[in-house]
Amino acid sequence: MSQHSRRDYDLCNPIIIPPTQFHARPARLIKTTYSCNGADALVGMDLAKDIQLWIATANFIDFPPSDGCVWIDNEGKNEGLLDHLVRAQVIEFNNRFIGTNKGYAFECKVMI
Repeated sequence: MSQHSRRDYDLCNPIIIPPTQFHARPARLIKTTYSCNGADALVGMDLAKDIQLWIATANFIDFPPSDGCVWIDNEGKNEGLLDHLVRAQVIEFNNRFIGTNKGYAFECKVMI
């Protein structure tokens, strides 16, 4: 089992993210929280196996996002994820971003 417990899953109404150039396999989107500060987190889980494919969000303890928003890391292994989730209507970019050690993280309103 993944690092996320079963209670983190929305089993009644899962959100399925179709495969795209970002990731070749479809994913079940999990909206959960970071245990250290309760900030929202978005995690993509494999549909067939209980394994994590990606974590969309970044957690900056000293710089929390606005209410109803998350920070999306769009650099390195997550490059393209921001556009992917906007097209899937999961998030909406709100034009706020911060610099990170890898590039930028973008604040986005969670639409689910």
